[in-house]
Formats: sequence, structure tokens, C-alpha cells
Amino acid sequence: MIKRLTDKIRARLNASIAETGYLDERQRASIAISMVSNSNRYLQQQFACIEQYLVDVHESSIVSIEQHWM
Repeated sequence: MIKRLTDKIRARLNASIAETGYLDERQRASIAISMVSNSNRYLQQQFACIEQYLVDVHESSIVSIEQHWM
């Protein structure tokens, strides 16, 4: 399921995405998403789209979302 989810996000939003935690567990995952742009507004819109997509995926539930800006 994670592979399918990461592939769809990568294809739809041109984002770098990787499974970064809980690799040995089948019912839990941690993913990291990275995007680069010269527009902060664009990145916020893209992350909002990703968050909405993750909420819409019925096979999963989100425990937390963190955003870090550089």
C-alpha cells in the first residue's frame, strides 16, 4: 500500500517522497516528502493537496503531520 501511495504522490505532484520509518511493520509507516520552489505559497498549496490526498485514502489514517521550512 505504501508503494502505491508514494508512487501516486510522486506522479501527481512532482514531489520527492520516501518511506522513512517503521520499515519492518506492515500496519504502520512514516513517510517524508520534500519539494523545492521559489514560491512559499506554491509549496503550501502543494502540501495542502498532499494532505488532502492522504486524508482521502480510506485504507489509511494519519496520526500526525509535521512541516519544516528552510
